[in-house]
Amino acid sequence: MIAGLTPVKIKEATYQAVAYLGIARIYPFIVALNEVLRAQGVKLPLPSQSTSSLPPRVGASRNGPDPRKVDTVG
Repeated sequence: MIAGLTPVKIKEATYQAVAYLGIARIYPFIVALNEVLRAQGVKLPLPSQSTSSLPPRVGASRNGPDPRKVDTVG
């Protein structure tokens, strides 16, 4: 890729821009970016970059309050 950026880094920067500019302004760029990436032979969607898994986070809330947290109200 140009300037040594990977497709993952380019997409991540694009997604971060949504918080500042809004999806309505970024969406046309996402569509164009996907076209450019496909033209360069990048297989979309890109692999997941998630660093956490949903089950442990969901399970913690289903088992009641976390005993390590301090009650700050009351």
